[in-house]
Amino acid sequence: MKKTLSMIYRFVFILFSVWGICQKLGFNILYFRPEILDFTLFVDFSCFLCIFAVFIISITRKPGRVLSVIKTTLTLCAILVCMQNIPLINGGITYDWILGILLPCMMVLDWLLFDSRGNIKLYDPIIWLAAATAVFVALAALLKNVFGVENFWNALGMFTNNSELKNLLIKALCAGAGLYIIDCIGSALTKRSFNSAFSLIYRLVFLALEVYAISACAGKELTSFLYGLWNFDIFSNFLCAVCIAVAVIYNLVKFKSIKKNTTPFPRLKATFTISILATMVLHMVFYGEFFTFTIGKESVLFCIAPVMMLFDWILFDKKGSFKIYDPFLWLLIPLIYYLIATLYKIPYINADKVIFPLSQTEVGVAFFGAILVGGYVIYIADRLAAKQTRKKVGYG
Repeated sequence: MKKTLSMIYRFVFILFSVWGICQKLGFNILYFRPEILDFTLFVDFSCFLCIFAVFIISITRKPGRVLSVIKTTLTLCAILVCMQNIPLINGGITYDWILGILLPCMMVLDWLLFDSRGNIKLYDPIIWLAAATAVFVALAALLKNVFGVENFWNALGMFTNNSELKNLLIKALCAGAGLYIIDCIGSALTKRSFNSAFSLIYRLVFLALEVYAISACAGKELTSFLYGLWNFDIFSNFLCAVCIAVAVIYNLVKFKSIKKNTTPFPRLKATFTISILATMVLHMVFYGEFFTFTIGKESVLFCIAPVMMLFDWILFDKKGSFKIYDPFLWLLIPLIYYLIATLYKIPYINADKVIFPLSQTEVGVAFFGAILVGGYVIYIADRLAAKQTRKKVGYG
């Protein structure tokens, strides 16, 4: 059934491709015309050739590895075409809309619906980008020497200066990373590793929220961002974001060899978790902001991110790894921050706050007390959860 649907879908794709490309170039496609250098049309024509080859080969056998890699690379290019033609989305159904929106979207859907999952490696997006660059450079040399096209990149309409080139490369890498992550999630769901897929999605949502909140509060410029880290609530959120990002990368590398997402450094992660939870508690106790702030960057920093970090530990981390003295070790990062802020920030920068705009003694007692009390609550919960797990597998 799936093969039949894929054949019908790809046949429709071929029909739309032929119609759109012929409308743009005329019916003598093999005769070179400058319009073929348009990036959208060039990618659509390449996708047409690829899908046509897949359609023919699929009649008798499964497409090989090389054709699958080429198809995935063209899917990445199709995503870039969609990004480039976003203004056409609300336009009428013309051949430009078909070439710029419909065909690239159909190419992406073909990859999502009919290609097998679990074949993309972590480094593949970089290889795709390098391969695509090599192809375009070779094509540029060919067109310059044979057809006399001097400014190939400008003719493609891809970029006209270094800034546009940088943006294009960033978009390409982001699109490639997106394809890789979707491939990993699809592989996990295919193998019924639902915990791995859910944890990956959960952590990506967490990172997206943290990037939004931290950039909104600290600013996107490097100087303002580094200065914003003097604020402990931003600093603790930044540490959690880095921790989760490393955990995501770690699991993506090992994704196909494990059945459950893991954390490579659970005790260090607990340090960041308890710090951000203590930050949330202080805001609740001293400000009552848990109930008053509106949904936005403050809610992410002081409520959503701490709760998500707690549930990340509850849902995904292996239990039983904490030591009885760990809550005292979890004091080290906020203590080091407190000492640096007291010895440097206040005397030399004349800052009026350390962790929160309250008196230092009040904040210190409440904050470090919350870490110790909360730390031992988590430690006890960790031991009980580990004991319950051992009973379930027959070791208790």
